[in-house]
Amino acid sequence: MFDRAELLAQARRRYEEFLRAVVEGATLFPLELRIGKTRRADSYAERAAELAEFRATAVALHLTVEWRTVNDPRFGPHERPERAFFADETAFLGALGKTEEARWFREDVTLIRAECPPLESWLAGNVRAVIQHRATWPELLRVVRWFCANPRSGLYLRQLPVEGVDTKFFEMRTPILDALLLLANPAGVDVSAGRFEQRHGLRWEQPLIRLRFLDPQMQAARGFPVADLAIPAPAFRQLALSGATVVITENLRNFLALPELADGVAVQGGGDAAALLAETSWLAASRILYWGDLDARGFAILARLRRIFPQTASVLMDEATLDANLRLAVPHESPEEPPDGLYPDEQRTLERLRAARLRLEQERIPFATVLETLRYATVACR
Repeated sequence: MFDRAELLAQARRRYEEFLRAVVEGATLFPLELRIGKTRRADSYAERAAELAEFRATAVALHLTVEWRTVNDPRFGPHERPERAFFADETAFLGALGKTEEARWFREDVTLIRAECPPLESWLAGNVRAVIQHRATWPELLRVVRWFCANPRSGLYLRQLPVEGVDTKFFEMRTPILDALLLLANPAGVDVSAGRFEQRHGLRWEQPLIRLRFLDPQMQAARGFPVADLAIPAPAFRQLALSGATVVITENLRNFLALPELADGVAVQGGGDAAALLAETSWLAASRILYWGDLDARGFAILARLRRIFPQTASVLMDEATLDANLRLAVPHESPEEPPDGLYPDEQRTLERLRAARLRLEQERIPFATVLETLRYATVACR
């Protein structure tokens, strides 16, 4: 017969079903468990010990057991369990140690129904979410009511005048808020947007993209008073710089040290460069050189950029650069899988680095080599 652990496991698997029944006003009781077959015993004492253990387990778990008398050819007449079940939810919840949790669950369901009736259809399918956010339902529902009363407000998260709610509250709970608002305020949700603020008509701090003119004449002709700029991503995408030679570097120090290049601009781009630079039409119409670290991360950034801007060429990320500067490489583990979209020489370089467990940081390369390579690459890509 099943032991205490298996019987409890069966009960736990029915707990979510019980919660759904609470929402739907149904009942599961009596809730029957499978008890398994008696073990093959070599003696009456073994059989009696097994049955005594089951009786004790049933008492401990508040199980009701129906017994029947059997006449075993080996051990004679004795009682075996025929059926075991929880007679009511008090017994069921007591066995699981969920009495208080179920009480809180009922209170939260009552609160949700009273404060936001449109969420009724969400409840039965999301009982775990109700429990997960047990301590915060009053605040969650205040947020939902505020958005319903102020759809697409154009405010920042920090500006929302919702009592007891701060920015960290939103940061930790945007998935549940997004689901609730989609039901409670569907007209105020832009389902095509990815970011929470975009979906719900809020403003947010746009990431800045660092850009530096490498050609003073180009800077003057385009009317920029300074060469080094940090520009919000939407404004960056609107720049009129088509036809430029764009050098994207992973490292800020190298971005700042890049030499003057005819028709050249530099862009600092780390791991999120591809996402930030996507949908930039003037980049799509420009020559792009990417210079990053010779490691899995640097080549992954290159591959992501190339998927968006197929004309992207790499500089100083080849076997010749690695061979010339191998003494400057440092130990490095690379658990990441090699990315798709690398050229053969780039792929071979990355495979060698992974095999040797090394990386070559871009700032370690002698700057005289950098100057010569960049000038040559700039001319070659014209």
